[in-house]
Amino acid sequence: MTEKIGSKQDRILDIYTALINGEAISLSEYAQKYDVSEKSIKRDFEQIELFLADHNVEKPGNFEIVNTVESKRDKGQFQLKNADSKYMSRAQILSVVKILMDSRGLAQTEMGPIVEKLI
Repeated sequence: MTEKIGSKQDRILDIYTALINGEAISLSEYAQKYDVSEKSIKRDFEQIELFLADHNVEKPGNFEIVNTVESKRDKGQFQLKNADSKYMSRAQILSVVKILMDSRGLAQTEMGPIVEKLI
């Protein structure tokens, strides 16, 4: 293992910052980085989820840290996801715009304002 750096608070803030920035967190990489067990990193995830549940004014508890890799053998990459999002992601919006533009179902004058609102 590498030299231990920072405190538990530093580790949690580092993980939180990475998750908020949309990065995928590897259990093994962060465990090595901070010279702790993978269970410690999972406990940090739980602390972050509790924090988000307590401080999300609109809908408490709607964020979760999920494994983005399907394989059970692989420990995976973890990312922060909106558990019950009623809103589309930026990628989903761009996909809808592309489909809308490719369909040619609307005239350019009709499509323009819709695309403007979506983007």
